[in-house]
Amino acid sequence: MKENEPEILDYTGIIGYLAQEMGDRYWFPLYQYLSKKPELLKSFTGFILNHETIIIHLGKQHIAIEYTGKERTGKLNKKSTTHFYVMITP
Repeated sequence: MKENEPEILDYTGIIGYLAQEMGDRYWFPLYQYLSKKPELLKSFTGFILNHETIIIHLGKQHIAIEYTGKERTGKLNKKSTTHFYVMITP
């Protein structure tokens, strides 16, 4: 690869990159905030942090992220397993 040329990722690389960035920039800060304010959990959308699966829809002009899991949660999971799926729309 030439210098200053973007790296071309396969789907596995894209999913890994998205998961890492979302974790660092969204899920982890949100988890920390809710850990400090647990009273907010009763009105928080549970599957945002306690997701069972994440489906990433890749289209020609869009990326959509779909979460599945319980709508409400009373506690934050310290560890969990998430299954990632990719849907490609031509």
